Amino acid sequence: MFSHFITYGRISEEIRNNLEGSFISNIFSTGKDELIIETRSKHGSHQLVMQWMKQEMFIRYNMPHRKFGRKCLPWFKSCENLSIISVQSLPFERIIHIQLEHGKSILLKGFGRYSNILYYEDDICISVFRQNLKSDLGEHLDQYLLNEIEDLAITNENEFKMAYPQLFGNWETPIPEDFYSSTASKIPQIKNIFNELSNKYLHLDQGKLCFTNEKTNTQSIVSEYLKTTRQAKQAQQLKNTVKQKKKRFLAYSKKSKKELAQLKSAKGYKELGDLILSNLHLIKQGDALIKVWDYYDNSELEIKLNPLLNAQQNAQRFYRKGKNQHLQIEEIERKIKTAEQGIIESDQKLLDLEKGKTIKIEKKPAKKEQNASPYRLVNSEAFDIWIGKNAKGNDAMIKLARKRDTWMHARGFAGSHVIIRNNGAPIKNELLKAAGLYAVLNSKAKSQGLVPVIYTECKFVSKPRNALPGLVKVMQESVIDISNELG
Repeated sequence: MFSHFITYGRISEEIRNNLEGSFISNIFSTGKDELIIETRSKHGSHQLVMQWMKQEMFIRYNMPHRKFGRKCLPWFKSCENLSIISVQSLPFERIIHIQLEHGKSILLKGFGRYSNILYYEDDICISVFRQNLKSDLGEHLDQYLLNEIEDLAITNENEFKMAYPQLFGNWETPIPEDFYSSTASKIPQIKNIFNELSNKYLHLDQGKLCFTNEKTNTQSIVSEYLKTTRQAKQAQQLKNTVKQKKKRFLAYSKKSKKELAQLKSAKGYKELGDLILSNLHLIKQGDALIKVWDYYDNSELEIKLNPLLNAQQNAQRFYRKGKNQHLQIEEIERKIKTAEQGIIESDQKLLDLEKGKTIKIEKKPAKKEQNASPYRLVNSEAFDIWIGKNAKGNDAMIKLARKRDTWMHARGFAGSHVIIRNNGAPIKNELLKAAGLYAVLNSKAKSQGLVPVIYTECKFVSKPRNALPGLVKVMQESVIDISNELG
């Protein structure tokens, strides 16, 4: 077994002999930047592997086999079981032409960002591997096979690179010995430059490929280059991830600080309650908005009221909210502290990456599987109570409930269905009110002070055909008014 890198459009005689006369077993890709041609012959099974890194195409032969797994994609299926007639390197380009029987060909075109794998039938390109280069489709094979050198006035290495940039890509490359064998006599300047470069070897200097006069192992140099390039790409991806996370922390901190400033500058709930009690004579039952004189700031102030509550109840409502206002402020301050700590940690990770250190990106914990139950269970002394978790849960509850269980819902408001598991047994009024309050608190009516709740046996509740989730039809119902002191 031997392992060899094919680079810059040139292959060894040993590999050529192994490929010619063999049959193509399979052509497949393991990703958008790798294509594998698998061949079989009397010498065994071998693989030609094309890989792209930094827009350069590297071609390797007889490396450890890749298996065709379920994540692989097949390519050029009509090539399978065809014999390889010839393999040749084309002059002046990093191109390898694989001629197959029945007038079919594969072209490994490897110069810079235009590198591609082209498949020909009757000398016309009908398919390409890298779909971002569709301009190759429909081209005739002769554009590569009949490529000729122009007699340019080239006098030094830099002019040579400018004339044929496809030979060098983003880094300098050694030129194969037989690259200009057919036309070197026409351009002596190129021959002299070639003679100078052909005695040099590949070398890796600070992650970049360059020339050296000392003999090196091409395979180990290119392997190290691919490794360092891949590591650099991964490090850049980590940097981008950390930067995005820092950006989210900054936005979250800014938003929370603005929310905190507004909360602190707004009139406190306790003061609003005091102003309502001091203006009882101005407030009528059913008022939704009043204007009072704010003796705290010596200015006129508008206060929104719940029209279903009287003045004293509205004042009590604001006092209850005032008790939790400091908790709301503490929660926002905690969020700001968490965001600022995240910014500091992100800066430290970016600094570690700049120094070449390895960092770990905490992955979001996998979401726990949702409880299979569509409802939340509440135990009472007499019967269990089900509270629907969402619209789909409401529908599922109806199917699970017994016909004579009691079904409840806030009338005229979207919200959870509530089912008392009494199976026709009498229900005390206290339990009915308690279950009705669950229906109110888990609905859009939770801010209301007095809410009508409908109830009936489950056998009178049905799901219309093609109805939206949570929507039901009630054929018989009773109503109970639920007082919501938390509203």
